Amino acid sequence: MPYRQYTQCINAHSFRGSPIIEAVAAALFVSLLAIVTIILATGGLAGLAGGAAAALGVVTGLLSFCHWWLYGRLVCLGGDRCAIGMIISVEPPSAKTPTFQRLDSDYSFNLLLPPLLPGASQADVIAQGVDGNLIAEQPATSQILLDFKGESARTCDAEKCGETNCPDTAALHCEFEGAGMYIFYQWLKVIFGILIVGTIAGALCLIPIIGWIACAIAAALLVVAAAAFIAAIVHGNLDAGSPSDVDPSLGGEMHQNDCSGVGADLVVVSGEWVYDSLHEGWNEIHPIRHCQRIGTWTGFWPWTDPQAERDKWCGAIASAGSPLTVDNQRKPENQWTVHPSVDGCKPEGSDDDSPIIK
Repeated sequence: MPYRQYTQCINAHSFRGSPIIEAVAAALFVSLLAIVTIILATGGLAGLAGGAAAALGVVTGLLSFCHWWLYGRLVCLGGDRCAIGMIISVEPPSAKTPTFQRLDSDYSFNLLLPPLLPGASQADVIAQGVDGNLIAEQPATSQILLDFKGESARTCDAEKCGETNCPDTAALHCEFEGAGMYIFYQWLKVIFGILIVGTIAGALCLIPIIGWIACAIAAALLVVAAAAFIAAIVHGNLDAGSPSDVDPSLGGEMHQNDCSGVGADLVVVSGEWVYDSLHEGWNEIHPIRHCQRIGTWTGFWPWTDPQAERDKWCGAIASAGSPLTVDNQRKPENQWTVHPSVDGCKPEGSDDDSPIIK
């Protein structure tokens, strides 16, 4: 089953904490101050060098943050996990989100674990829910003193239906990955190289005779870097995660309850189980590697034995992804797409003339 993944989780002992917004703001202020200082000190002759150097500092900071965002913020909790439940809220990438925040282009939803009902607390879900341990604080993160609050969400659109009709409910957060931040990160690498050359060229502006050529190159490269930065943001904002990335039959959206309290998707979901340090502290499935609709919420759970239902679906997913199954699917006799009698083949050395059955 296809899925997209751009992030990587790390072991808890390798976690080093996150960059902070204040540090980025300070870097921007220092960069602007450097530009002004160099221009005043040299009469403007070294302004291009100062501008390129300051921009280089900003890009270096952004590169550091993006690298941490992709490869340092998620803490591994033990490989892939599987769960079933009801989608209580959906968080798709939104055009209403500020530009830089849209670079986080994952499509997310929150899952209520059975047999709990809307309004369940985190303690209740942990104690009574099937796979409730998935939303509980884990030793790996508690031992390194990472914050942990747990995730919760409204069980319908509170703005439309009213908060009293959409109780806050403990949930398992799940994300289909988008490439927004990864694309931005790749652009920043290119911009970094452009600015290094621009800084060197700007520093040569003071050399007699050839200085004007170096200045022209530096100026051109600064314009190119600025244009590339705008392109990086635009390009990153164009790529958003979608349920259809994992399974085209899911379409472009998942469904939560309407104001009458019904209509939400019941799903089975599987993927990497991680702790996300960027938020208030919760565990999640990120990225989702398998997701399938298995029903619709009608006001109650349709399964008399949720644990058995969970075992059935998750067992099927595990079997489909097992090395034995994957190896068998790769055999030439199992590569047919229409029907084995039409475009199939027989294993080498087979004397059987009957059609190959996949």
